[in-house]
Amino acid sequence: MHSELNPLGNIPTRARRVEKKAAPLNKMLLGFLIGLMTGIIGVLLVYIILYQKYTFESYVDLFLPGKISYALAGKSISLAMIFNLLPFYLFLNKKYYLATKGVIFATGLLGILFILYKFVW
Repeated sequence: MHSELNPLGNIPTRARRVEKKAAPLNKMLLGFLIGLMTGIIGVLLVYIILYQKYTFESYVDLFLPGKISYALAGKSISLAMIFNLLPFYLFLNKKYYLATKGVIFATGLLGILFILYKFVW
């Protein structure tokens, strides 16, 4: 089977491959940063929804050593990790697998922080 020659050169047309452009949002660092920002926004939303009885300063003091209680800080972080499902599924549906890995890494980092607050400190 003879393939036709390309008019611009001697490369057969069947041998040429169309290169796809890389998606600009498909970066692991971007997914990691979005995962961390979503976690921080999640902590703020948990404060707005559940802990309005505290002042914002006393809510932030939950996360500092030697202050009120680490139990509430652990609960806040674990609830905030749920918000990382939004960018995870968004990147997964767009097939941005590197960005999805970044969100998973950020969630894992928040999970380690949760374990430290809950069991170690």
